[in-house]
Amino acid sequence: MFPALATELPEVKFMVSESRTDTLLAGLYDGSVDLALIATEPPSTGPTLASASLFIDAFVLATAVGGVPHTAPVELTSIDPETILLLDEGHCLRDQAIAACNLDDIAGGRTFAATSLSTIVEFVAHGQGVTLLPQIALRKETAGARIQTQTLAAPGAGRQLSLVWRQATPFAEIYQCIARIIRLTGSQLVSSTPD
Repeated sequence: MFPALATELPEVKFMVSESRTDTLLAGLYDGSVDLALIATEPPSTGPTLASASLFIDAFVLATAVGGVPHTAPVELTSIDPETILLLDEGHCLRDQAIAACNLDDIAGGRTFAATSLSTIVEFVAHGQGVTLLPQIALRKETAGARIQTQTLAAPGAGRQLSLVWRQATPFAEIYQCIARIIRLTGSQLVSSTPD
């Protein structure tokens, strides 16, 4: 998405920083962040924020190549909860996977939690478990055919991506333009990604 932004908006200088949602939102509130791409519902409390919905980022099941076969599309209830590898606490993708797979009762007692999706994919590739991957990560995380992915049965699972900024900003028009570019680029990415 960033190359499309740089091409379409060459006059805009972007300083990009990746962080957890709560840190990005705190930055919006204190003025240290102008614009945040988040994968959770925009907050309804606190300082008034504006947001633009971008696209739905569906999840797929990632397993080791030649691992335990699942019937496609995979029912979330058919996945052994003990095999699901999660990100550390505080990552929205962890919370979304816990909710999608109904893992609330066992998530706290887990002994494995990674700080990055790439670490989880390495463990999956070596047969140490399975995970849910967002579609926008598939191009990178499935490179080299280290893992295989399968679609999830309806209703599936996923997350709504949104762009969020302070409502009182004088840059709302450019932020709406950025949202349109990300929406178009992201939608093309998820529709062209093999699963």
